[in-house]
Amino acid sequence: MRKYTSVLFMLVLGLLAMAEAAAQCAPGIPSAGNPGCIPPDQDNSPYYQGAPAQTPSQPAGHWEDRWGAISMETATAIAGTVEDQPSKQAATAESLRRCSANGGKQCGLLFTFYNQCAAIAQSKSRGGPVNWATSMKSAQAEADALSRCSSDAGCHIVYSRCSRPELVR
Repeated sequence: MRKYTSVLFMLVLGLLAMAEAAAQCAPGIPSAGNPGCIPPDQDNSPYYQGAPAQTPSQPAGHWEDRWGAISMETATAIAGTVEDQPSKQAATAESLRRCSANGGKQCGLLFTFYNQCAAIAQSKSRGGPVNWATSMKSAQAEADALSRCSSDAGCHIVYSRCSRPELVR
């Protein structure tokens, strides 16, 4: 009789282990309090916490270039500067107009730039040569403009501005 009791005990233990194994959910699906093993992203799951947060979408609209320009009368260092213009032509015309308005008689376009920063370095005595640079960051444009100055000129930054693209809706 003892032999049959041991076999019966082992059989009951095996059945309990099988029932426990059948009650376990697939990996990644919690089983505690979830007798149907419903995935947590289903609305009838006890673990459902609402729809996942939406990732931010690209804002409606489009990006437009913005231009800047520098005009200068080289003999006097009188300049006209402009940023955030909708086109190269508009930036050029406005910088020439501003140079003339500042007293320049023979203003000429020095350079244009768009969707970036520009800097001009000049010797501390006005009228010396100018050195300019552009970059995505104003600090880099300034460093590049200063590095183009001769070491004995004692240059400093006389202009540093950016024209960033604009989101148009």
